[in-house]
Amino acid sequence: MTKDTEIRPNAKRAMYSCAFMILACGAGFAETGLDAVFDRRIASARATSGVPSVSVAFVRDGQIIYAKAFGKADLASNRGADPNTIYPIGSITKQFVAAAVLLLQEAGRLSLEDKVERYLPDLRHAKQVTIRNLLSQTSGYEDYAYQDYLLSEWTIPIAIPELLARAANNPLAFRPGTAWQYSNTNYSIAGVIVEKASGASLHEYLNERIFDPLQMKTAGACRPGLRGRVTGYVRHALGPSRPAGVEALGVGD
Repeated sequence: MTKDTEIRPNAKRAMYSCAFMILACGAGFAETGLDAVFDRRIASARATSGVPSVSVAFVRDGQIIYAKAFGKADLASNRGADPNTIYPIGSITKQFVAAAVLLLQEAGRLSLEDKVERYLPDLRHAKQVTIRNLLSQTSGYEDYAYQDYLLSEWTIPIAIPELLARAANNPLAFRPGTAWQYSNTNYSIAGVIVEKASGASLHEYLNERIFDPLQMKTAGACRPGLRGRVTGYVRHALGPSRPAGVEALGVGD
């Protein structure tokens, strides 16, 4: 799976820049005075929490009626956040991988009951695990991202096939379909299957079938150094915010 739209899915690590999309009902904010109320409340909450930046959008009937950003997207350069600031979205990318798989099934390019072996014949345990097991986190594959913090080995680029070979090399944690265990390995494998079944990269397929039709113009690859990307931060106990480490391509991609 390509995860460069996201911060690592093991999201217990504190990332203090945030983005929210919230469903709003009722009259428009400007009409009711709620615009100013939310400005004050959001700014106050950000100041109290110490979060460097936050972007908030409210949607009603498919229309954005409030979209504002608060704070700094990057503290070192004093770059302010704005509604166009790009935020890595963590494991929210998994729903898009799952949607891509279902679109491919709808098109007759694969089936949820297919064994992984059909697409990755050399992957260990591939004869036992189905695509459905991957998406439902019931495959038994251990999570390659087994820590809540950045390991030094994760800062070294690695090819996806090598990463998966390592992750799948251990015995399954349980017989497929008999238990549930969160594992990034499952969705990394699913992402590769999307590429093999579609004949396109995961990003290309998502752009063609999901992002472009829905006019999600800012969704896509969120690599380090991307113009407009927010800087992630961590804070230990009561200490200051410090830039968060970033996984290398392959681990966080």
